[in-house]
Amino acid sequence: MIINIDRTCGSHGTKIARMVAKECGLTLIDDEYIMNAAKEKGTYEQLDQYFTNPASDVLLSLDLDLEGEEHGEFLSQVLKLMPEDDFVAVGICANHLYRHKGALSVFLTSNKAEQIKTVMEEVAGIENEDDAKDYIRQLNGRRKLLHEAFTCEPWGDPSKYDICLNVSTCGIEECAKGIVMAANVLLKK
Repeated sequence: MIINIDRTCGSHGTKIARMVAKECGLTLIDDEYIMNAAKEKGTYEQLDQYFTNPASDVLLSLDLDLEGEEHGEFLSQVLKLMPEDDFVAVGICANHLYRHKGALSVFLTSNKAEQIKTVMEEVAGIENEDDAKDYIRQLNGRRKLLHEAFTCEPWGDPSKYDICLNVSTCGIEECAKGIVMAANVLLKK
């Protein structure tokens, strides 16, 4: 079973992904997992730009030969670090990369006030609403830019996901439960 979770900043995507992975007994694939796997395989230097620089710098420095390879060099490197099956992936264009495997694809968002509150509570150095808004704008912009550059698909487009959930409306635990239920339905097909 593969579950892919994309999310807006401040919508508890990693927290929900962690809950889903635990409930389903799956490996959680996030930036930390990819960094550690790249370090273990000696390929971290090839992906270092992705983790350490703003999105515009990343796009200028990475090989975006989407015609030469199906996903370009960057996503090809990421694919080499991923397990074959049985994981929950957060971000990393996984909804695009694993669509052909019948993966469950989820997009999470929350309302702006909740996003701001979450960022102010969880991100070190963010002390006021203006800083939180700027952080959210930059991070969502980075996610959108990278996703669209590597997949040629719009980030957050509901037609590209099996489920879209508003965490502000549903709640963190309920979103996790809903994703697990949807994954179980998908398994029965």
